[in-house]
Amino acid sequence: MSSNYSLQILFFGCRYWDEPEDKWKGDGCKVSEYSTSQATICLCTHLTSFGAELFTPTNMIDFRTVFSKNIGENPYVLCTIVVLVVIYLGMAILARRADLKDVVKWSVTALSDNRLIDSYHYEVTVYTGLRKGAGTKSNVFFILHGDNGKSRTRRLAGKGKEFSRGSVNQFLMSEMRDLGGLTSLQIWHDNGEQGMDGSWYLNRVQVRDLQTNERSYFICDDWLAVNLGDGQIKRTLPVATEKEMVQFDQLFLSTVKKDFSDGHLWFSVFSRPTRSNFTRVQRVTCCLSLLFCTMVSNAMWYETEKNVKTVHAITIGSLTFTWHQLYVSIMSTLVIFPVNIGLVTLFRKIRPKESALYDELDSSKGKNSSAPTLDGHGSVSNIDIESATSDHAEEAPAKKPFLFPPWMVYVAWCVAFLVTFTSAFFSVLYSLEWGPKKSVDWLTSMFLSFSLSLLVVDPIKVLAIAAVLSCVLKKPGDDSIDSSDAKAKTLDQDDEWIYEIPPDDSDNGMVFCLFNTEYEEEKVNEPDPEKLARARELLATEAKMSDLLREIARYFLLVLVLMFIAYNNRDPNAYYVMKTFQDTFVNVELSLEQVRTPDDFWTWANNTLIPGIYTGSWYNDKPTTIREQKFLSDKLSFRVGPARLRQLRVPPNSCKVVEAMLGIAEGCNAEYQQNNEEQRTFLPGWKYHPNASYLTEGNYWRYQTASELGSFSYLGRLYRYRYVGACRSVLTNCLMYVYAMSLQETKKLKQQRCSYFSDPWNVLELFIIVASLIGITLYIVKAVYTSSTLSALKEEGDKFVSFQGVSRIYGAYSFVLSLVVFLSTLKFMKILRFNKKISMLSATVRHSSAMMVPFAVQFMLVFFAFVHFALIVFGEGSLKYNDIISAAETIFSMTIGKFDHQELTDIHMVLGPVFFITFMLTVFLVIINISFTIINDSFVEVRSDISKQPNDYEIVDFMANRVKKSLKAVAGMVTGDGQENSNDPVYIEYTTECIIDRVDMLYRRASRLYVRDMLDGQAESIVDEYIRSTWRRRLSIDDDFDTPHWDPETVSVSSFHHQPGPTTGKSDEGYVYVDHS
Repeated sequence: MSSNYSLQILFFGCRYWDEPEDKWKGDGCKVSEYSTSQATICLCTHLTSFGAELFTPTNMIDFRTVFSKNIGENPYVLCTIVVLVVIYLGMAILARRADLKDVVKWSVTALSDNRLIDSYHYEVTVYTGLRKGAGTKSNVFFILHGDNGKSRTRRLAGKGKEFSRGSVNQFLMSEMRDLGGLTSLQIWHDNGEQGMDGSWYLNRVQVRDLQTNERSYFICDDWLAVNLGDGQIKRTLPVATEKEMVQFDQLFLSTVKKDFSDGHLWFSVFSRPTRSNFTRVQRVTCCLSLLFCTMVSNAMWYETEKNVKTVHAITIGSLTFTWHQLYVSIMSTLVIFPVNIGLVTLFRKIRPKESALYDELDSSKGKNSSAPTLDGHGSVSNIDIESATSDHAEEAPAKKPFLFPPWMVYVAWCVAFLVTFTSAFFSVLYSLEWGPKKSVDWLTSMFLSFSLSLLVVDPIKVLAIAAVLSCVLKKPGDDSIDSSDAKAKTLDQDDEWIYEIPPDDSDNGMVFCLFNTEYEEEKVNEPDPEKLARARELLATEAKMSDLLREIARYFLLVLVLMFIAYNNRDPNAYYVMKTFQDTFVNVELSLEQVRTPDDFWTWANNTLIPGIYTGSWYNDKPTTIREQKFLSDKLSFRVGPARLRQLRVPPNSCKVVEAMLGIAEGCNAEYQQNNEEQRTFLPGWKYHPNASYLTEGNYWRYQTASELGSFSYLGRLYRYRYVGACRSVLTNCLMYVYAMSLQETKKLKQQRCSYFSDPWNVLELFIIVASLIGITLYIVKAVYTSSTLSALKEEGDKFVSFQGVSRIYGAYSFVLSLVVFLSTLKFMKILRFNKKISMLSATVRHSSAMMVPFAVQFMLVFFAFVHFALIVFGEGSLKYNDIISAAETIFSMTIGKFDHQELTDIHMVLGPVFFITFMLTVFLVIINISFTIINDSFVEVRSDISKQPNDYEIVDFMANRVKKSLKAVAGMVTGDGQENSNDPVYIEYTTECIIDRVDMLYRRASRLYVRDMLDGQAESIVDEYIRSTWRRRLSIDDDFDTPHWDPETVSVSSFHHQPGPTTGKSDEGYVYVDHS
């Protein structure tokens, strides 16, 4: 017998540096006997300076041979890099499209109901929350209240603006006058969209006075929805105080949102609501550069710890790290972060190109009047914060951040390309140097560590930094702009404004409506309470249906997982293995069931058991070796250890022979019971000796319990054993190996208390939870028991090691697992309760239970009457009726058509047929038919009752309506129906009398300006008298809306397009146009 050994020879030495002699010396030091291959312990008699190496060289690349290696044999890293580049190109295309959309999303859009005569401006920034379904498509309105009055009802709408989840929308609001210090904000929406699109989670609203640069914050942090929160869609928000703005929760949430959407490189690619010069395409490029740098730095020090001769560990509490790990971490950081941080900073600090329109507006700053005007380009000019605030307050000019010139963007792209290409190139070279196995291991470890850092470490770091900054700074920030944007506070860029004026079909015309809010204000009707109630009910139903669909999907997934675990727990070849064992040891010429005498047993053991356990030769009659003899006779199954025969005996003369049998019976031995076992030790041949335990070698003739043998008791049945011997059973053991939902229910129980158990479905759920916990416990016990048994098998391979405990635990685990799958499948009846026809079955069972319970009692009385009759009459002649349990099982099987009437006739010629005929007539003609009648009557009554009930949870109708809406939406997108035409002018409807009043006001104001210039220096009363004396007005509008005439000036009033208005549906309103000709 040969064994393999590993021999390691180590040479240790202790040296110190002798400074006077300038050399290493070893006198006075010796190596400790406790030194290992990882650490050398020196025992010295003097104090000297010792040194330890810290430098760990990187993995080397042999450039002489690496280029000659076949890349086809190790393509894994190269293919990974190619796949990453392809993914990058796809992400770059999507990022470019998102960048184009960001221009509209970041634009400060003028409100659609702004008027040209309004000269006081506010910037309104609306922050939508990040909760699920926070966005809305409803029309949003608001009223701003101040010390000097309130605004008219305004609509938060503009081109390209959507209140999507997590969005930040900026609007320009124009008013006739200064509202003064802002005090409150009324905001609501019309709930115009169905479903979750009508709900809105408003985070906060920021209003900035563009003349004074004062900011006012209105914090909401609540739902404006009929089905969420308190069900309100209108709220009045007071202006937030400085104390409220510096609260931890407000600062923390705003900081986290800004850090994730702009500061975190990876997450900001997908969520970038903050205005920044750092585009999404540039962010994706920096992500690729960072990933490739991480790959090459990881490859440089991959498995370099094996080259470290001396390991110095540092322990801080439960944290232990080595100098090597610290060194690698520092060096990897120096490789990765400087170049990537520099690249990100370079992209952020590049000043964007300015358009010609911006240059023109910028050069003319200060020449225009203080009121903003609309030029021919449709952009608002001369709304600059710095120039606007100069008239109201003297403030120190803010220091502009340093920005690189626009041409530096080409330098940044070149740096990104070089860094990415170099990192990818050396990563491929490392893979060629290592070979395929090490390359795959490196890829796996690298991506696992990178994913852990990206998904776990970085978010925790962002949250920690946000918490610290929120506690320390205590200053509300503006997360709508990026601090690196030099023009972020200037509102006169052409690409940052969207303000469209509806074009006029007439020559050089401009359409607008003139009205004065001092006299009359447009009214916006709030949603009707009855409509809101209906919408709330509809949304509640849809929410229930959506929850039901999610519950079905989750539970279906759970059942699939359970079935996968259960079926994966069973080997599909288990039946064939068992069938092979039965054909080998049981179903033979002398089957195991036919063994009745000791001679039969020895015949079966010699002819069946021994040849089956020990194979004699192979198929080609080649003799087997000692190890090959562990294969069974099927040449496939392998015997793990030796076989064991165990005999169970009873003491001789363990019962008393009756006097009538004295002299006839040889003796009396009692039936086998665990408390009646033979527990003495014998000599070979079952010879008793008081000192047999000392005279016998081994344990062959010594009594051992099942626990001492590492096994369990067997359950069996003794039948017709006619021999007087003390042996009651022989057990053959052989081991073979074949090559081939809780928290929710706890809450419900706490809420419902005792009433929880009144619902059968709750009891079923409780059984599932308990069975699942038992199954988890059994799985852990099975794993531990299997591990300990295999360890014992390795240590005692030549002895019998019982696997019976593992088998029992495995059987119990399989039973519990099958029970969980069974009960979980039954629970589908509760989940599929949404349909009337499906729920009819459970309703029928509930309805029929009132009659079925007493009928079941009567059935059990009749059934056990037959059981007792069969037990008494047929018990002596058939094992099937030997005891009450066997008799009950046999008779119950007769109710499902499984019976042997000939056996009853053989036992008793008269009573057998009479019993069988009577029982079958009673069961099939009486009991079964009565049961069917009860169920049928209950079914008819339940069906008539359910048909009258409204089906509020009909999921089929719900899904059908959803599909119809989706198809209508798709049809509208294809045909263009329902889409707003951006070229059509938007009109505000007013009656003719209102228009005439507005025209009078327009003429008076225009005349006042003209006359004041003409009568320069005259008193105001003279100007008013002149206007009244020259005022002549004649306005006529015929029924056909022909062009009227106006004296002394020409003003056109017409219906223009003569179309119904969007609100009233009438066409008798007029529109005002000023003819520039």
